[in-house]
Amino acid sequence: MKKVVLLVFMLILGKVYANNPEILVLDKENKDPIPYANICFEEIKTQAKFHAVTTVNGIVKNPVQNQSVIAISFVGYKTIIDTIKQNESKEYLMELDLFNLEEITVTGTRTPHTLKNAPILTQMVTRKEIERIDAITITDILETEVPGLEVGRHGYGQSISVQGLEPQYTLFLIDGERMAGETGGNIDYSRINAANIEKIEILRGASSALYGSNAMGGVINIITKKPNNKLEFSANLRYAQTNQDNYDDNNYYEDYEKKFYKNQDWPNLNGNLSIGFRKNSFYSNTFLNFKSLDGYQLEDREGLKYHYINADTTIVNEKGTSSINGMMDYTLTQKFGYDDGKKWAFEIRGNYYKHEEFPINVSNWTHDLYKNYTVGGFAKYNINKNQKVHFTYNTDIYDKYDVYERRSDSAALNYRNGFHNAKLNYTVNIGTKHNLFIGIESLFETLETDMFISDASKLISKSANDEVIVLQDEYQLTNKIQTILGLRTGYHSTFNFHTSPSVTIKYDLKPVKLRVNYARGYRSPTLKELYMNWSHLGMFQIVGSTNLEPETNNYFAFSTDYLNTKRKLNTTLIASYNQIENKIDGIWTDEDTVEYINFDKIKIANIEALVKWRLHNFFNIKGGYVYTKQFKDDEVVALSEVSPHAITTQLEFLYSRGVYRISANLSGKYYSKKNVEGQNDDEDSPLYEQTYEIRYPSYSMWNLTINQQLGKHVTVNLGVKNLFDYTSPTVTMNTSPSIGRRYFISLGYKL
Repeated sequence: MKKVVLLVFMLILGKVYANNPEILVLDKENKDPIPYANICFEEIKTQAKFHAVTTVNGIVKNPVQNQSVIAISFVGYKTIIDTIKQNESKEYLMELDLFNLEEITVTGTRTPHTLKNAPILTQMVTRKEIERIDAITITDILETEVPGLEVGRHGYGQSISVQGLEPQYTLFLIDGERMAGETGGNIDYSRINAANIEKIEILRGASSALYGSNAMGGVINIITKKPNNKLEFSANLRYAQTNQDNYDDNNYYEDYEKKFYKNQDWPNLNGNLSIGFRKNSFYSNTFLNFKSLDGYQLEDREGLKYHYINADTTIVNEKGTSSINGMMDYTLTQKFGYDDGKKWAFEIRGNYYKHEEFPINVSNWTHDLYKNYTVGGFAKYNINKNQKVHFTYNTDIYDKYDVYERRSDSAALNYRNGFHNAKLNYTVNIGTKHNLFIGIESLFETLETDMFISDASKLISKSANDEVIVLQDEYQLTNKIQTILGLRTGYHSTFNFHTSPSVTIKYDLKPVKLRVNYARGYRSPTLKELYMNWSHLGMFQIVGSTNLEPETNNYFAFSTDYLNTKRKLNTTLIASYNQIENKIDGIWTDEDTVEYINFDKIKIANIEALVKWRLHNFFNIKGGYVYTKQFKDDEVVALSEVSPHAITTQLEFLYSRGVYRISANLSGKYYSKKNVEGQNDDEDSPLYEQTYEIRYPSYSMWNLTINQQLGKHVTVNLGVKNLFDYTSPTVTMNTSPSIGRRYFISLGYKL
């Protein structure tokens, strides 16, 4: 009798289970359920699509009526792709993707590869890594992730140098497109909001064969977010401790004076709102950002020391001050797209950005206003599984205005830079050995400014265009050896025909990958360097030259990449040598004129080491070290603004159980001491034309961020910037502009 009852019970239970088929998603290591994993279903016969999210217990019901393809994804884990039948229950074990090796990268070859199989060495920073440091802008991220990258402050704002190279040698892209608005070789880094970044792909070394001018030192491609789910909503607000109070209502009487000084003390706020939709093949993503920063003034604790070695003399300047402007900006970004996952994909996108700078030091009661407008998109067509066509077009316009506080709503345009870029790419797999890329590109740049003639009341427009063909062959020579041959050639309106070749050989000796790379890069003279004739505040004249030749470089690199999945260790070693010819810079031709000319060769050698190590189930270690050596010609006094030794390091604590998640990130950066050389140009000084050294001490900066997820939707971040309260004894463009330790808190909601 008992056997009959048990049999009946099992039959009933089996029927109930069959009528309620479930999919269970677990962590492979600890067998804990993974809540909120994304699951996509596509029925093979009908091509009907379904989307689901696992519960807090890692469960989702099987909704399919026919055999279907199932894709399970969750941030930080390897994606699972399988087939599932109607009324079938299955259990899936998800494996951690410790080093982002399953992520798709496109920047190195402009063709898709998983990071672990990428022919060109690529460093990737993912959305989750960005969230764990609670970054605001691209500079926050890069300072944490890239050793040898120094962020300083010049008179025009933030300036970046990368491993001994000035900012004009690193090309920044947003979704593969150039950014207008160069100042001193720098783009406006505030345009790039961390909350709208899906991932960042970083290439080291000359990449002009694929990307043209300015890519002599590397490429940083920022890939922005687009929705993966039916509905995505996120909002975040961050408040940081005030830097300095500058405004006193009792000191000012005119309304414009009060307004001017109040703008210096905007609160340190950063707010983001993102709304995404996806229905079948269509998607839309809207992103809004507001951020503001209160200005502050730094006072030297020591006077700057000039060491004249040949004269055995040290001159100490009086203590000075340096100021960081207050600022406020808004960003609105919109994407509309269609992707059927098979034949066609389209996207249209636009961006509006407004940024204002409020100086601490008053000059004619004016402040700077910047605006940016971007419109672009792409169309992709897969002819068949071996052939693809990809067309993109992008227009990026960047304006600068002088805003006069004494006049209501009065702003005068003084600068407009625009890029208009069209690209048509064709890729084809030839057999199993060749993946051929052919691209035709047209880049048209315009610059309208008052800097082209001595009469600054007039705006003059100049332009240049570059028409090129790009060829690349990824050739699988053997199972272990792959070569990538690239060539860019075309006509530039300012220096006629140009050619940039590149060759990379990858040798896969698991668990080690070896890469050898040679590339020839170039940088065309900017329109400013060609045509400028501008008086700098009436003190001296800056003059361009149409006789300038393009800068070129020869870049050589060797890298080795080691992966040990058992020990959860990934290390990379890179040795490189970069020789730049015809370097363009401004020199004093007389006491009141600076002229752009071509210098002789500049040579830079780098040795870099990167490491990622999952030390424990709860702990990650990431770090990087770079040694930089500059070789300068004896007859040229070249300013060195880079520390020869630089280190970045991160220690992460990660803990999750069900819906409860907490992480802590301690990140640090170290810069060794450095000497900056110069020459005394004061004709009245007894040390006239004598060479001096300014010696800057080593220093380190540390940040701590604690991120806690409360339930499914809410996150709270607490953090400290500059944990040990470091400030530079003397503040210049070669030192940290930090005012000291500052605390912040942020609150986020995600649907």
